[in-house]
Amino acid sequence: MNTKLQDIARASIVGTHAFEVLKARKSGANLEDYRAEGLTDKDLNALVEHQRFLIRTDPKVLLAWTEGRPSAFDPSKHLAPLLGAALPLSDRLPIYVAQRHLAQALGVPAEDVLPAANLFQMTLEIDRDGDVLQELIEFYLGLRIPLPVEEIGPSDDQRQQRFLELGKKMAAETCPSPFSTDAASWQITGMKLVHWVGKKAGTCDHRTIAAEIMRQPALQALLPELKKMPAQRIAVVGHSYTMFVQWSTPAPFTWIAKAVLEKVNPGVSFLHFGGGSMSPATASRLYRDIVLEYKPAQVYFYLVVITEQDVADLALLVRAFTNAGISCNAFTQRYAKDYQNVNCLKQVAAITPLHIVDIEGILQSSHPKQDFISLDGIHPTELYHRLAAVELLKAMHG
Repeated sequence: MNTKLQDIARASIVGTHAFEVLKARKSGANLEDYRAEGLTDKDLNALVEHQRFLIRTDPKVLLAWTEGRPSAFDPSKHLAPLLGAALPLSDRLPIYVAQRHLAQALGVPAEDVLPAANLFQMTLEIDRDGDVLQELIEFYLGLRIPLPVEEIGPSDDQRQQRFLELGKKMAAETCPSPFSTDAASWQITGMKLVHWVGKKAGTCDHRTIAAEIMRQPALQALLPELKKMPAQRIAVVGHSYTMFVQWSTPAPFTWIAKAVLEKVNPGVSFLHFGGGSMSPATASRLYRDIVLEYKPAQVYFYLVVITEQDVADLALLVRAFTNAGISCNAFTQRYAKDYQNVNCLKQVAAITPLHIVDIEGILQSSHPKQDFISLDGIHPTELYHRLAAVELLKAMHG
């Protein structure tokens, strides 16, 4: 990685730390390594904005500049203010702890893992998982910078164990921070990045998994029937289990099913409408009219349905879609303790034409629960999503 690319990574690290200093100040905690006494909140917010503009720069323009070719990039606008900021950075901060241990674990020079360490730094915050962090991953990939987090182990099980081992060492060296830096936090951060980088780089995403499961006997037998499905639109309205940015798997099961059908029957198209912890009321407010305008033949719900109000709201949504000629289906949720929805879905199905798709009921007969729940105790593992995709395709055909 040349010196200009290293400067870009260092600038992003400064912007990330500025955000975290502000976070520490808001918490009221007196954290020695997050003081930055010479900078006001206004100064720190300006650095955060410089980082935001920097990572939204066209990678092609930046690459030309880093390679000494003609370029419209002006380093004085956003790069220089970050590199010249009087923001102290101690070697106990997560960024440098991550850099040291990743370099040692992967056997590469420390400067080569600086961008990956920057991703660890930001991921630990949690606050910006769904937006700025995703942009930063795409930014580094666009600059063709290696992000070797997948190389920590050959499989997810081994990566998970390796990140726990590293996490114990890193937790011991990390300064008190405005977010959790215990071993479990380092471990889950590593696994999040394995999946986010893999799906954005295309090394392991819904398409690669679809290609793998299409070679399995269970799906091979189903492919001729999927090819016969009439051309139609399918809408998925769901919470994080169905969202592309979901961290616990390279691809959610609805996206894997979508990729299979793209291969065998492109006349069947999917559109996803999602939001974290989405309830029927939120789904109705955000997506009811959009889905009606999309005019799908089928809609699949994966929503938080755990209260009587959720039951009433979902019943209203099902009636609205049914009146428009849309077949309505809902996935059960049995594993995550606080989100179990089977009884509530049965109440809705008793008063509307809702069809319950009990994928989790099918899966629990073949695998123990622990095979399907990820490190956070809520989101499903890759194994769950692989098996659920096959069951969804069976349900769609049926």
